[in-house]
Amino acid sequence: MAAATESEVTTCRIMSPDDANPAGNVHGGTIMRMIESAGYVAAMRHLHSQKDSSGSKPSCRAAVTHRLEHMDFLKPIYIGNLAKLQARVIFVKNASLLVEVIVKAEDLTKVSESLCNKAYVWYLSMEKAEEGEDEEKTKLRLFPKGEKWRKSTATPALGKPSTHNDKFLEMYATMYAEREKLRQQVGHGLDDLKKANGQDEMSQRGGGGAGGE
Repeated sequence: MAAATESEVTTCRIMSPDDANPAGNVHGGTIMRMIESAGYVAAMRHLHSQKDSSGSKPSCRAAVTHRLEHMDFLKPIYIGNLAKLQARVIFVKNASLLVEVIVKAEDLTKVSESLCNKAYVWYLSMEKAEEGEDEEKTKLRLFPKGEKWRKSTATPALGKPSTHNDKFLEMYATMYAEREKLRQQVGHGLDDLKKANGQDEMSQRGGGGAGGE
């Protein structure tokens, strides 16, 4: 897998009363927000870690959150705990990156640590569009300040998995990537079917009106 400095990040934060409910448990939404942020940093590090095919560092790249694929809430995190988030890119294909984020909580009074959450988040690699690009053809997206961006290849690809766990994660990511591809194909098919049904209904209405006259 890629080196830690290239596609991984570890962040820490002490949980405060503002992060928790009256019982002292940290809100699930707070944890999800920390996970999304840590995953974003790992994805950005990966996108800017190595040179592209032209031999230069990629510029004007951005990682955009696409979907939370899976999340486990294993144990609660409490006020005063030190939350540790370890995020790493585990799968790259075309413009998609899958990031695994593991959340552990350390009780600083007992020096004990527990695994609390595990999540998998998809990000899309985006780059600034060139002047004059066709919006429909390249599926441009508007960013703040009116800038136009489009999907880009999420290079560099990860190296071959070396451990049993990494091989399992690659298999897991490949399975979900194929599922997403199938989901998109089915979605496009449904859209075409809806359009066809809509046109048939309009034709029937038009025909009925003509017959009535």
